[in-house]
Amino acid sequence: MAQLTLNGEFEFKNKSVNVNLNLYLFKEDGSFIVYCPALDMSAYGDSEEHAKKSFVDVFEISVKYMLNKNTMRDDLIHHGWQVKSMKQRRIKAPSFDKMLNSNKIFREILENKEYTTYKEKLGIPQFA
Repeated sequence: MAQLTLNGEFEFKNKSVNVNLNLYLFKEDGSFIVYCPALDMSAYGDSEEHAKKSFVDVFEISVKYMLNKNTMRDDLIHHGWQVKSMKQRRIKAPSFDKMLNSNKIFREILENKEYTTYKEKLGIPQFA
C-alpha cells in the first residue's frame, strides 16, 4: 500500500491541538475520495494529490466554521470523541470498533471498496 502524506498544520491564534487521524483513500466513479471516519468528513479530487489537498481544505473550513459557531466541542463529542475541555492536552478519537459499529459509511468502505489507509497528524485549534 502506498503511504500518503499531508504536510502542514492548521493554526488559529498560534494555538492548536494535534490530532492523529486515520484517513481512507479510495476511488469511486472516476474520482479519488479521502474519508475520515472519526470526523465523518470527506473530500474528493481527480487525483490522489487533489483529493488530499481537498481534504485539508475541507478540514480547515470546517474547523473555522465550528470555531465561529462555538460548536467544536459538541461536534467532536457527537462523533464519539472523548473531550472534557478543549484546553486539555489530549482529545481522544473514537476507537476503530466504535466507528465500525456506529458509522454505516465507514463499514461500506471497509466491506466494499478497495482502499488505502494512512495516518495523519493535523491540528485542531484550542479555545476557551
